Amino acid sequence: MYRHAAMTAPLSFVPAREVWFVSAFVDATALDPYARADELGAQVQARVRAMTEADLARVAHAPELVRVGLDMARSATIRCAWHLYADGFPFCDENTGLVFTKLGWFEFEVEYFADAPARRAEIDPLLVQQPPTAALELLRQLSTLKGNAALRLDVTSPIFVFVVSDDVRPDAPAWTAEQVRAHRRAIGAWTDVYSGAWPDYTEELYERRVAGNLSNRLSEIHLIRKNSGFLYMAPENRRRFFDGYMRPYVLAPTAQLRALHHATIAVQDSLDILLMRQAREDFQDVAAIEAKLRGLRQLRAALQARMSEIYNELDSNKRQHYSAVLRHLLEEFNLHRGGLFARVAEKFDALHDGLLHLYQRREAVNQERTERRLGLLNTLFSLGVLADFAALLVGTEASVRSDDPFAAAIYGAFSAVLLVVLVLAIALRIRLRLEDRRARPAVAADALILDDQGRVLVITRTSPPFRGQRAFPGTLVQGGGAVEAALVREVKDETNLDVRDLRPLGTYDSPGRDPRGRIASRAFLCRLAPGPYSLRCREDAGEARFVPLDELAREDLAFDHEDMLADAIRLLRAGA
Repeated sequence: MYRHAAMTAPLSFVPAREVWFVSAFVDATALDPYARADELGAQVQARVRAMTEADLARVAHAPELVRVGLDMARSATIRCAWHLYADGFPFCDENTGLVFTKLGWFEFEVEYFADAPARRAEIDPLLVQQPPTAALELLRQLSTLKGNAALRLDVTSPIFVFVVSDDVRPDAPAWTAEQVRAHRRAIGAWTDVYSGAWPDYTEELYERRVAGNLSNRLSEIHLIRKNSGFLYMAPENRRRFFDGYMRPYVLAPTAQLRALHHATIAVQDSLDILLMRQAREDFQDVAAIEAKLRGLRQLRAALQARMSEIYNELDSNKRQHYSAVLRHLLEEFNLHRGGLFARVAEKFDALHDGLLHLYQRREAVNQERTERRLGLLNTLFSLGVLADFAALLVGTEASVRSDDPFAAAIYGAFSAVLLVVLVLAIALRIRLRLEDRRARPAVAADALILDDQGRVLVITRTSPPFRGQRAFPGTLVQGGGAVEAALVREVKDETNLDVRDLRPLGTYDSPGRDPRGRIASRAFLCRLAPGPYSLRCREDAGEARFVPLDELAREDLAFDHEDMLADAIRLLRAGA
């Protein structure tokens, strides 16, 4: 059997099965999550069984490992089930405007070599993280497809993977603290099976892992991290205690707190969007912000109710091991007192402060507007404009009076009415100018960049709005500057690409296209500048890659970039 260089200790664990957790929001009015679970299980199984050497690139330096990994993937049996955690869970995603009603998770039960259990001894910890990586890529693709709007999966973080072993080669010693430390390198390779990081060995790193051993039996090791967990239970213990104890008291709380973490992050994202909208000069809709806040307060109350249940368990449950697991999970998912919930509370306070400022500002603006209108009228009177007009009318009236008293009276009444109309017209003009200024949208620019193969560049957004979705690179144009020049600079800064031949594609200004406020975007079809290029993505821009146009047309893009893409495809097919 191949031994990874990091695993110098003569010890290996034989995995029996895996359990993967993926948190999810569901709109139950449009989707049956239980039926969707069966579909997801079949889709993920098909993807894992179709893994290639390219999917095992991280371990491709070891041909024997690659062979075992491919055999392992082809033998995978995967079943998926939906677990409801919170019913009547009112979440409106400010990224997309979609509304969800339930919070829960999909649980994937994974088994390798079901027909040849002896081969499980060949499974190396390096191999264990490859199938969930492929599954996560598939779930990310599925989440972007049209028709999946009623389902929001936690695809911004790795799938949580629990690896369960009930066998150790050679035979396990009694798991005292000394024995655990003696074999910490071998144990450490399994505790990090899907953390996304494989740091070099350090004494401090593995001491921390050993310190996280939550088992209360000498024949067990339970280590749980933010993205993965590893359970070793001697065969007899696994038969007696896994389904009856470990599933309800270790696996289920992990999935629950993972779901709460996902929901709390979603609330944070929505609050961030509202804070950005509130700060914009052209977004002053107090009623809209208040309505959003009411919904988020209701959601926060639901989250706090679930957290209260967790802390009640800590206060009332006498199982020492279970309490240790809960405290550990609260720390791992940053849900302890003073963690994520504290930051959410701070953002609620900031929004409330912003609303108060908005009330005060609106009152001041209204007062200032009234004073400006009165001031303008006073100025007109002081300059004699209205007075001269009135004098003209009066002079005309006097000339008329000498000829016909009745006509003079009629003309006097007409003059008074005309003066009133003039004053109202001036006031209306002032009001229209102010409203026009407030209604004027901010200007953005977006670039559809084509390479020499006809593919278009997209980035994955890492911040709200539309976090996790693909979009074209773009920028807000400040101060009325040149749109094309600003876009060229932003593309260079964001992707390290030089573009040329900017062809206007159109202006996109439909209401609600951007949840941050009224923003009109000018889109341009661009070409890469000739010569070699090095695509590098700025840290806050996420992944950047060139994608075929037809492939991208099947995805849900951020903002109204689907409309831009459709217009670009029509333009290119027309040969323009």
